[in-house]
Amino acid sequence: MSWLNNLDRTGSGFWSNSQWYDLHLSRRMPLVNKMIEEMIYACPPSPSPASIYRVADLCCGSGMASLYYLKAYPTVSSLTLIDQSEERLNMAKKRIDVKLMSWLNNLDRTGSGFWSNSQWYNLHLSRRMPLVNKMIEEMIYACPPSPSPASIYRVADLCCGSGMASLNYLKAYPTVSSLTLIDQSEERLNMAKKRIDTQLESISWRPEIVMCELQVKCDSQDDVNLKLNGSSSLHPYHLILASLALHVIVGHEKRSLEESKLRYRILFELLFRNLADDGSGHLIVGDHGGSLGMFEQMKLMEECGFVDVECVWRERDMFVIGGRRRGKEMS
Repeated sequence: MSWLNNLDRTGSGFWSNSQWYDLHLSRRMPLVNKMIEEMIYACPPSPSPASIYRVADLCCGSGMASLYYLKAYPTVSSLTLIDQSEERLNMAKKRIDVKLMSWLNNLDRTGSGFWSNSQWYNLHLSRRMPLVNKMIEEMIYACPPSPSPASIYRVADLCCGSGMASLNYLKAYPTVSSLTLIDQSEERLNMAKKRIDTQLESISWRPEIVMCELQVKCDSQDDVNLKLNGSSSLHPYHLILASLALHVIVGHEKRSLEESKLRYRILFELLFRNLADDGSGHLIVGDHGGSLGMFEQMKLMEECGFVDVECVWRERDMFVIGGRRRGKEMS
């Protein structure tokens, strides 16, 4: 137990002591951080948060590899820590928990954060993405006007989040007959509805507000299935707003160009089928570059049957594009 063991960096030491192990590992093995970094670079990307993706860290030690991995891919569904020492397991879990919940994640605006927390999402969205308010403003300017209150005009807000796009739309066009809020999070749906209800208190006309929980399931690398409240069919909408929605549904992870095209095509085809077929059905998309660029997305929209496909605003990696479903008599 002599302290002199600490002076010999060639092998001896107190490796069975978890605190000593954590303190001395990088000092005794200077290349270990570089090794773990290269391990993470070699990992395949994890899928979207909606997918099941399990990761195990064998002989996790103090959790260094897991911590590096979660920094790169925080959306895994489960992480299993495996070690011979219960003390090291507890140390690793505590280290990871502290890092994942650290307030310092709020200081890094490049990606990390508590995006699954609805209140945090609502508070930080505009701060993390300063152009999002301008993007939504341009989306609303791009929308066709809604008809008089006596007409049926259905609007859907895909991946509505905390309701920013819907709120701005209703300020401009409060006379729609129905508004459908669609999101994967029930908490965000309730937040959006409450926010909109508060706004509508000062408006005499009150549209029907419908909430639909979105389920995204990737059956394989080549397929994306969407379900609303357990049903794969949507209503025929006159307008679908997709604010920061498509890249979330398709998935954040990097993939081949052909695979990205296939996933976006499936999504555009689904949205096209659920637009009104009398020529009034419009899709307005506000997003940033996901796994497929803006021009490629516009080209796919045209291939899926959309007409009048245009880009109305673009700044840095944010953009607003739109298209219309041609009426049957014009086909």
